[in-house]
Amino acid sequence: MTLLVACVGGPGPLPDQGPDQGSQGGGITGDTSASEGSGGRTGDSTDDAPPAPPAIITVTNYDTTCSEDSDCVAVYQGVVCQACLCPNAAVNRKDLENYSKDLEKAGTDCSRDDVACGPCETQMAGCDAKTKRCALGVTSADEG
Repeated sequence: MTLLVACVGGPGPLPDQGPDQGSQGGGITGDTSASEGSGGRTGDSTDDAPPAPPAIITVTNYDTTCSEDSDCVAVYQGVVCQACLCPNAAVNRKDLENYSKDLEKAGTDCSRDDVACGPCETQMAGCDAKTKRCALGVTSADEG
């Protein structure tokens, strides 16, 4: 008896296999919504369903342009369901409200254990003199 097992997949969507095909790569960017419904499956069990990809927030979805340091504010980017969300990127202060709303929305499905985080390292956001983009630890546009 010969048993042949083949694995398919990799980054990107699967070839056309109907409406229930899903995606094989990437995370969610600022959106944790998922479609509902049976998708052609039978039974009530969702144990066979693959876990949803982690919610990710990235500053590329927000305004990062600037003309002076005061335009910029430090924020977190990365997997939203982390225990500690220390600032590691920067956005334009005018887009902070949109960022904050998206971060809160993306984190609603997170099940964070009661993990105590140490204090985050102080990160100063500034306007990069060369690129005119908000960033952390940059040569300040205000100095030039």
